[in-house]
Formats: sequence, structure tokens, C-alpha cells
Amino acid sequence: MAALRRGRPVPPPFDDPGVAWQILYNSSAPRTSVPVPPDGDYEQCPQNWAITTLFHTAAADSLTAALDILVALAFVHGRDGYQQVFTEVWATFPQLSAS
Repeated sequence: MAALRRGRPVPPPFDDPGVAWQILYNSSAPRTSVPVPPDGDYEQCPQNWAITTLFHTAAADSLTAALDILVALAFVHGRDGYQQVFTEVWATFPQLSAS
């Protein structure tokens, strides 16, 4: 996270998705599931989506990275929280609002 905050790529070993997923699966980190947006037809693990955001930061195209991260954020927050997180993103980046 420190590297990302400084605008740097994710450092090894987290730059290798296979290694990062293995670390997650071997850890004792709590794992949950939430109904997915927008209608909650099924559930997914928000912790998996949080890890996925790390890999999207490495996209060569910054717009692609930003959009992929927004999708991942929606899944992290689930059916009941994704609209709130989008509201917070718009409040943080008002230049994203349509004029």
C-alpha cells in the first residue's frame, strides 16, 4: 500500500498475482461473502476483490485501471454498499461529475 500511495508499482512478491493469491489463501485472514451489486443475485468474497484492485493498479492505461478499480470497489462493498462508495468517490473527485 505504501508503494501505491507514492505512485509506485506494487513491489515483489505482490506484483505476481499467483504469489499474492497464494499468500492470501495460506493466511488466516477472515473471509466473508456479500451479495454482489446491483441486485445481489449471488455472493462473492470482498477480500478477493480487494486483492484484485492491486493488480488493476498495474494497468498501462490509467483510465482502464481506474474503471477496473471502481468495479472492484463495487464488489468489495457489495449490493448494500456500492452506491455509497460511488458517492464517496464522486465527492472526492468532483471533476468526475457530468457537467
